[in-house]
Amino acid sequence: HVPKAFAFDVSEYFGFPEFFKKLGRAEPMRGAVAVMPKHSPHEMLAATLINTAAAGYGAIGLVPDYRDLEILRHILNLNDAADTYVELHASLSPATRYTNYLKLLRDEKRIVIGTRNAVFAPVAKLKTIAILDDADDSFAEAQSPYWHAREVAALRSQADATHLLAISHFRSVEVQQWVQTNWAKDLLPDRTLYRKSGPIVRGTSEQDVARDPLARHARIPGVAFNALKQGLQKGPVLISVPRRGYQLHLQCQDCRTVAHCGACGGGLQRQTPSTIPSCMWCGLRAADWKCDRCNSTKLRTAVVGAARTAEEIGRAFPGIRVITSGKDHIVGEIENAPALVIATPGAEPIVNDDKYQAVVILDPELSLGRADLRAEEESYFRWLRTLSLAAAGAPAVIAMPDTFQITQLLIRLDPIGFATRELQNREAASITPVFSTFEVILPHLSVSEIQPPAGVRLLGPVPVDDKTSRMLILCPRAESARVASWLKATVSKHSAAKIPGVIHVKRDPVPLH
Repeated sequence: HVPKAFAFDVSEYFGFPEFFKKLGRAEPMRGAVAVMPKHSPHEMLAATLINTAAAGYGAIGLVPDYRDLEILRHILNLNDAADTYVELHASLSPATRYTNYLKLLRDEKRIVIGTRNAVFAPVAKLKTIAILDDADDSFAEAQSPYWHAREVAALRSQADATHLLAISHFRSVEVQQWVQTNWAKDLLPDRTLYRKSGPIVRGTSEQDVARDPLARHARIPGVAFNALKQGLQKGPVLISVPRRGYQLHLQCQDCRTVAHCGACGGGLQRQTPSTIPSCMWCGLRAADWKCDRCNSTKLRTAVVGAARTAEEIGRAFPGIRVITSGKDHIVGEIENAPALVIATPGAEPIVNDDKYQAVVILDPELSLGRADLRAEEESYFRWLRTLSLAAAGAPAVIAMPDTFQITQLLIRLDPIGFATRELQNREAASITPVFSTFEVILPHLSVSEIQPPAGVRLLGPVPVDDKTSRMLILCPRAESARVASWLKATVSKHSAAKIPGVIHVKRDPVPLH
């Protein structure tokens, strides 16, 4: 149900009209588009592909998964572009995939849309590569050589002098680095227009705590119930709950800040409540840990409590239809009528011809507490994408104190500010993307073989299981080629000596535990 005429105006984004004017020029233009909440990034991607083909050039459109592909396909077909593109993704049969590949190779089609593997498509007269939601972990290949679609797109843009667009409601740290190093341009809307196009977000305030002492730690605070009641008077409301099964960092018991190692910045863990916490990266024990924010010395592990969300909230709103959408059962679309929709990130149904009238984000600590360097980045990305489903001016609540910095960044709907802060933190910690990070998984017997060259930093080894250990090697970007060559030689020597076990090397891994 996307209108045939695109529901966005490129003139509202600084630099976007210039991009379309430069489609036929030799000089490539690389841009990072921060999409307003009221606009669809899929429409922007479709408009980019259609305009590129109309100018007589080829284009690649990359999306994270099949749901995004369905939306993009639908928009292209509604805009009379059904005969201009082919698809490349794993859901196609081998015969269909090869046929589409040949159509591109023979210049029968100029547009290809697909998931991460489509970035390698042999498009004739390639002029534009556009990637949707580059922060989505679906773009990272889990098998060797562990490439990322965003990085491959950047390499093709550099090698073939093509335009490159990163389109998203969010701003990844890597794309922000492109902007700050002047490799790409900011294509931003006016800040006032941006704020007005989104919902009104709030967290748990001190006033809420004064009225209800349990509000700060309640899973569903009273302010969230009020937002849901208000929204149900106009239409459907959305309740976002995190996925289960995360391996969790330890957190400060008093302020819920994730506990980090004082030596390297890695997350802390412990096997049992009585054992001394240790770092997941360098293995250093943190017997004298103290919270940087509140100076507390007490630690806790977050508790998963999302299993009964539908039952709990359904009883609180009798007579209201309850719809659940998740991994095992994903609902694509719902009618524009009062309903309680409970969904995990990425599985939210689309409201027919409208948006949600209220959004509540529950259990944010479970997402933030994952044992991953990118826990905050991925959480903020998913929360912004969820909030973009809300109507302009609709109430939105995140069940987390509004004194937290990440809550403030969400209240202000400030993806650029978040990416800038995160990039500064990464630079201070000397980790990706400012520095190159190599993750090495190797047998215990081979640990002594790793003797890194001068100028690099070695963290670990830390046992992974009974047979293998893990090391992290950090180095400046300028030294990454030298370190990669040294690692290649080390792996070759290990293989030639026929030492039992395999050494696995990942550069700038997406999940960095």
